[in-house]
Amino acid sequence: ASGKVEATTAVAANATKSAAIVGNDAVVAGAGITANTAPWSGPAAIAIGAAGMAAVLALTGSLKSSAGGEWQVPHDRLNLVHKDETILPANIAGPLRNLVESGGSTGGGHTINITAMDSRDVHRALMTGGALHKALTGLNRNFTTVK
Repeated sequence: ASGKVEATTAVAANATKSAAIVGNDAVVAGAGITANTAPWSGPAAIAIGAAGMAAVLALTGSLKSSAGGEWQVPHDRLNLVHKDETILPANIAGPLRNLVESGGSTGGGHTINITAMDSRDVHRALMTGGALHKALTGLNRNFTTVK
């Protein structure tokens, strides 16, 4: 339970930090809009700048952080991406989720059945030059020879 509380606290702290950054950027954007529109709009530039600032502030409600991971994003949205996080396109993420949910098994692969009369036959198959050793080497496996 402690880990969940810490993760929730970290997410809340990131959201607060993100909102503060967007708030500061909104002020800068509003000032820039006011300055750029003042020559042709006169006093109306203040209202235009305020509208621009409001538009930027509106982003704080839709800006989310996926700190700590998020199994599947529920809908389209803006996202705060952190260093070392991975974002996968849906055509990769979906099959990867399915693979993990199925326990990591995709079926297929290689199955090797060894039928031997005694331990000497197994030893011969595993030794350098043995049939199994040759087969695994052909598959580019890092096969250790039994001595």
